[in-house]
Parts: sequence; C-alpha cells; structure tokens
Amino acid sequence: MKKVFFLLLLFINFTIYSQAKNSNAAYIKTIREIHKDFIFNQEDTDSQNNKKAMKNALKSLKNNLKSNDIKLIIEVWMDYDPMDYPTKELVLPLLKRNKKIAVQEIDKKLKVIKDIEDESYIGLLALKNSL
Repeated sequence: MKKVFFLLLLFINFTIYSQAKNSNAAYIKTIREIHKDFIFNQEDTDSQNNKKAMKNALKSLKNNLKSNDIKLIIEVWMDYDPMDYPTKELVLPLLKRNKKIAVQEIDKKLKVIKDIEDESYIGLLALKNSL
C-alpha cells in the first residue's frame, strides 16, 4: 500500500512540475512573439490585445525560468515600451525572483556593449543595481 501511495504521490508531483514547465513555455512563446512584432514594427504603441497578453504572460510566469527566458525578459525590459504600459514594473519582480541568472545575463550583455556611455549599457547597469 505504501508503494502505491508513493508512486501516486510521485506521479502527481511530476504532473504538477510538467504543467508548470509547459505553462512557462507557452507564456515565453507569447512574450517572444509580441516582443518580436513590436521591435519589427518599430512603433511607440501596441494593440490593447498585445498589451493585455504581454501583461498576462509576464504575470503568469513561474519562478523556474531558464537562462534563455531571462535573456528574453531582459530584452523586453529594454525594448518593449509602448506608451502608458508598465513594462518595468512587470519585469522587475521576475528578474528579482531569478536574480542569480538575471545578473549573469546582464553581465554578459554588459561585456558585449563595452562602451560605458552607450544608452543600453547605462540602462543595463541600472537594472542590475535595482536587483
């Protein structure tokens, strides 16, 4: 009986973990598509549907983000800035919850930029200091 209970418990934990992992993947896909379209169109605005979908996806992400997910979230922090949209307020808590990976990814970006007067460098440095 204990073995059956243990196997059932193991199965439930695996299922919950898989669902969290898969839900992150769906949210990351949404974020990536909206961000890509926004950058491609080079506009200062975005549709209400995109803003709502982005907000929902950012708020719904779980804590176990991968390095590539954090890279995308940092890109969103830097680039996704439609008027009257709280990008920074939505992204910062995610990066704080995943601080170790976020700092590593920010450091990688800072090494690539090199010019300390570059606007991106200054923004990334400010982001790192706010974590």
